Amino acid sequence: KPVVKVTGEFWAQTTEGDGNFNMFRFLQAEGAEIITAPLATWLGWALWTTGPSLLAVRVAAGLVAGLVVLGTARLARRAGGDDGAAALAAVCVLVAPGVLLQLGAFSSAGLEVLGVTLAATAVTARAGDGESSGPPRLGVATGVLLGLLLLTRLTAWWFVAGLALGWLCCRSARPVGAGRALAVALLAASPYVVSQALAGWPVADYVVAEHVLARGLMTVPAFAWRVVQCAHPLALPVLLVGLLRLATDEGLRAWRPLLGVVLLPLVVLLVSHSGRPERLVPVFPLLFAVGSVPCARVLAGGASRARRAPLVAALVLLLVGGAATAPLVVPLAPPGPTQAWAESADVLDLADVATHSMLARLGWEEMADRVLEVVESLPPEDRADAVVLALDGAEAGALVVHGAGRGMPPVYSAHDGLFDRPPGPGEGRVAVSLAWPDHRLDDLYADVRRVSVHRPALADPQEMDLPLDVCREPRTPLAEAWPALRRLQAPRDLE
Repeated sequence: KPVVKVTGEFWAQTTEGDGNFNMFRFLQAEGAEIITAPLATWLGWALWTTGPSLLAVRVAAGLVAGLVVLGTARLARRAGGDDGAAALAAVCVLVAPGVLLQLGAFSSAGLEVLGVTLAATAVTARAGDGESSGPPRLGVATGVLLGLLLLTRLTAWWFVAGLALGWLCCRSARPVGAGRALAVALLAASPYVVSQALAGWPVADYVVAEHVLARGLMTVPAFAWRVVQCAHPLALPVLLVGLLRLATDEGLRAWRPLLGVVLLPLVVLLVSHSGRPERLVPVFPLLFAVGSVPCARVLAGGASRARRAPLVAALVLLLVGGAATAPLVVPLAPPGPTQAWAESADVLDLADVATHSMLARLGWEEMADRVLEVVESLPPEDRADAVVLALDGAEAGALVVHGAGRGMPPVYSAHDGLFDRPPGPGEGRVAVSLAWPDHRLDDLYADVRRVSVHRPALADPQEMDLPLDVCREPRTPLAEAWPALRRLQAPRDLE
């Protein structure tokens, strides 16, 4: 099986401690197989071939964001727009909170946004605004680009599937070489598919857990409001106009297959009641580009400077509105002022997003310090046999990374992929538990004593007030009890 490894320090610097990457870097440091789409990992390894560099990671994130903005402006021109339309599309991308959130750090999410934007640019090459003499032609390079898109993120597959469905339904707009491009894309992604098949499709469990168990049953109004939050109310009209134009404008007949890129993920999310409408964000640049053309024409009204004043005013209004929401989704200010701003001036209900994106980077080292204090308080004979049980994979990763070289015992978690790294025979006679529920511990150990509670000054709310217990006298050896302890991605109260 293809195994991709990077050092744990890379992921620590990538998001400065984000919980999900704590879990992934823990797996990678242990030499485990990565079940996520690997492009971000490969690029991360390449960034650090000459040694750790936080600057390199941030420059890479900025480069990805810049390419998304430029790609959106180019799409707007290709859709029939002028400089005003290109500027409007680019500014809409700059102010959309959902786009900023995904481009705010070097990650698979940002690469997916860039991949969808570049793919839309590639498949509309020579399609123009519908005035081309014939259908566009796709070469092998387009297939390679679509293959790289498939390797950015798991959800990228439905965007490519939507494109294939659009080509199937719109035969008159199907580019020459579409089948060849799809075949090359699948060939490029085949090693990842084969590794999943050989491993028993472990990613299927993750997808169900992430989209149904953890965040399911979102109502349609709540789903729609989250899309408004991700797009920004001031930019939402451009987005909706783009969707309508893509579906109805005969001048964009050659672009019509791209409608499948938008509609297939939307239908899947609505039918499954998924609580992840932000998965639609990668299509925002495309819709902003298509919608900016008629919107800019209406606002400009003519070529004279006076007639273009409404367009300039709209651009300024968008930038001002974006400046008000940007600190809530990208780290432009420290967490304290950001939280204060969210509570006092948050008209889009983005305070929860601010909490997640800002505070999720904090408190991990403090958590490791607290666990080490409990470990050091154990009698020497217990300390030699102790293991640490972390409920969440992010917590396990933080303990391993921040406890390295400081006497941290072996850390185990039954969360998601970490379940496949079980304790060995004889381990677990004494366990320090972090955040495990009481009834689970009582089933595992006869002697469970609460010794502390982790209360960091600033951290993700779900990482606050975590109980620390010392467990002795196992009812069943931990290695034997492990198969029944698996915990998929889900809220703590639902396990």
